[in-house]
Amino acid sequence: MKNLFLFISVILSFTLTIQFQCPLNSNLQPIDGAFADPEFCGVYYHCISGTPFPQQCPPGLFFTVSLTNCEYSTCVEPEEAECPGGNSTLIVKNQDFRQCSTEPDEVMSFEEPCYMKNSDCDGKMNGTYPNNNDCRQYYHCYNGLSWPQQCPDGYFFSPSLNVRDCTTKMCVTIEESECPMPGGWSEWSSWSDCDPSCGDGLRTRTRSCTNPPPMNGGEDCPGNSVDIDLCFNPPCGVVKEPAFMVSMRSDDVIRAGIIRWQRINHNRGNVFNILTNSLRINETGFYYGSLTFSIRRTTSFQVSSRGSAVSHFLHRFTRDSTAAYSESLTRAGTKLYTTINSPRYDAIRFSLITGSPEGSETSWTGFRYETNNVFYVASTTSILGREKLIAFNSVLTLRGLARQSPERLTVSTDGWYFVNLGSGFSSRSPGLLSFVINDHATRPEYSLGRKSSNYVGESQGSRGFIVRLNANDQIGVKLIDGTSRSNSGALTYMTGFKITATSDKPAFFSYSSVSQSITTRRKLAFDTVVLDVSSGWSTIDNTYKVAVSGLYYIEISVGVFPQSQSVVEVVVNNDVMLGMRYLSTTHNAYDVKSRGGLLQVQEGDSISIETSNPAYSDELKLTSFTLFYISS
Repeated sequence: MKNLFLFISVILSFTLTIQFQCPLNSNLQPIDGAFADPEFCGVYYHCISGTPFPQQCPPGLFFTVSLTNCEYSTCVEPEEAECPGGNSTLIVKNQDFRQCSTEPDEVMSFEEPCYMKNSDCDGKMNGTYPNNNDCRQYYHCYNGLSWPQQCPDGYFFSPSLNVRDCTTKMCVTIEESECPMPGGWSEWSSWSDCDPSCGDGLRTRTRSCTNPPPMNGGEDCPGNSVDIDLCFNPPCGVVKEPAFMVSMRSDDVIRAGIIRWQRINHNRGNVFNILTNSLRINETGFYYGSLTFSIRRTTSFQVSSRGSAVSHFLHRFTRDSTAAYSESLTRAGTKLYTTINSPRYDAIRFSLITGSPEGSETSWTGFRYETNNVFYVASTTSILGREKLIAFNSVLTLRGLARQSPERLTVSTDGWYFVNLGSGFSSRSPGLLSFVINDHATRPEYSLGRKSSNYVGESQGSRGFIVRLNANDQIGVKLIDGTSRSNSGALTYMTGFKITATSDKPAFFSYSSVSQSITTRRKLAFDTVVLDVSSGWSTIDNTYKVAVSGLYYIEISVGVFPQSQSVVEVVVNNDVMLGMRYLSTTHNAYDVKSRGGLLQVQEGDSISIETSNPAYSDELKLTSFTLFYISS
């Protein structure tokens, strides 16, 4: 009803000569149900635990339960009723009943019955109908007019007829009614600490739709489960390089529009603008960015970068609504930003995301890096086949390297390079790609792929690593087998930059050459070390010991087994700092999952990668650990 006004019928045109008594059964226990008044035929009572609650039929109608062709009615024409009382004509059809008020702010008077002129009864036969917006309420339809009524407090309209004794219940408990009931919010939690610990930050509080939870298919609570507030800590002091990491503190629903991040993990140089959820570029330079979305259930989503000349997407679309599936998806890029840029990410589609204060499973990370050798190239078209070099038809960033052809870049300076590969994957199609140098054989430790051929939908993946390149090397990406899917959002790409790897700016890259069968929580082992400037890796306890205090970028990649689940976490001194999730009941072969993030660590800290689930590697060497120093 557009304006729902209820009335509790009070009989004003007469005075009841007797006080109604609810009937009793053979054990002298009160019978619940709806019963006619013995004197006045237009009056009836809801009997609840022996207490009568009076109601009244529309003028001129008498109370009699009628069920014809599944049309339920409790108020009928006098000739259809067997009125037992002597006052059957007391309420007549021409009695003057007022119309219910339609003023939303007017206090409703319940001292006399009213009717409503609206469309609730259009096209309906005379009868008794539920209010589809509120299960406590119902209305009698008579000649196109609705006569609103309400069950006693705590009871809901769900009529039932006992054919043995021809008694009826109109109002029952919530358990009996199976009424769709909307959920209600719990109280807000206390505010979280202000993150980060210095500079401008954010604090959050949460609530849950559990007071009560939705019942019988009722609506979820309207509004947000997370409240975000600005907060301020003392300044961070001198900052050499702008860097930031923002994340989701809890599970949430992301709707179309600017993504509102819940937590600021790091914000060096106040590069992240809290008010606009975008970057505030005060220092021009090359900025590397990594976005990780952890998705709950079988939801599709698309996220697009904004605030620069070229946008790129993180994309997932699933057509299988029955499979148990959740995963972390990551993509990266390196762009030249100036003070006129205000980069941000927008959600294009609704999605259900996962986050936590410890794991920051959904996050956006970025930092400026001083380098004269940087590249970011992408393909905007899909490619299918075997042993094909991918043609990167879009150049987003290029300095210190030359574009030899759409398939190859030529390196100008020797050194260690951090590289990140990304690709889109098509529905029901595997895809395996590898970074190649000088058209030599593919290097498994630099590969990316999804072997599964029965995933119903489109997805995306990436992987980061550190590789030694020499001047005049030609680099590219080869599609070894399957499909690499892309579009205008640059799903398939290659990005990277030359890093400084010295004793005062450590860098580390290692991988596992064999799969690891894990059933209880333990540290992942990385048996092949490609680069370890500070000799920080210990094969005895599978930890990396920090030699130089500072801010580091870390990236982990893990091969996951078919039809399995995996929770992988970055742990610093027994504290979980980053997390990554995967659950699939449908994939019939391996997949690769990765994520990146920032760590502020001190000399002597221990970093390990821990999980309770198996890690797939074998000949593809899909499980790896990358770490390099950014600034003090």
